[in-house]
Amino acid sequence: AWFLGDLAWTLWLNFVEEPPYPSVADGLYLIGYPALYVGLVLLLRLKTGSTRRSDWLVGLIAGLAVAALGAALMFQPILDATEGNAAAIAVNLAYPLGDLVLMAFVVASFAATRWRPDRVWLLIGIALAVGAVGDAVYVYQDSVGSYFSGSLIDSTWPATMLVLGAAAWQPHRRSGPRREGLELT
Repeated sequence: AWFLGDLAWTLWLNFVEEPPYPSVADGLYLIGYPALYVGLVLLLRLKTGSTRRSDWLVGLIAGLAVAALGAALMFQPILDATEGNAAAIAVNLAYPLGDLVLMAFVVASFAATRWRPDRVWLLIGIALAVGAVGDAVYVYQDSVGSYFSGSLIDSTWPATMLVLGAAAWQPHRRSGPRREGLELT
């Protein structure tokens, strides 16, 4: 979805004098969020197997704390700077909201693994944090008219995808009970 959104922007919308906002590219970018949520849930189930309810409760609390902190810091400045029709405002808020939910889920996953995430989860967390910062800065800069194509912030999105790709290439380790002592076979 991200690739198709980028392709639509690069080959078509980038050459339009006044590209529509929201555009087809925005729709494609936003479709990626539900896919990421599903992928993270499936990965967490694969990695953790059975987890105690108390670990999930700690994860839920940690995730909600991250979401509350992010909402307190991000939404009002973006909302204040955003102009346009209801669809433009909704899309401007959808990116940071989607990122915030992803980050809350990653923090909840860290807590559910008792704050011992493996390399895959660490890379996912780094990638999504970089993407969240990029989206928040882009939306704010675009809203106040200070964004220009080719700026440093544009590097955050490919960096996000590269780090997510690195996470996908990590060797699979089963997390199961550790056995103590010698095992004779």
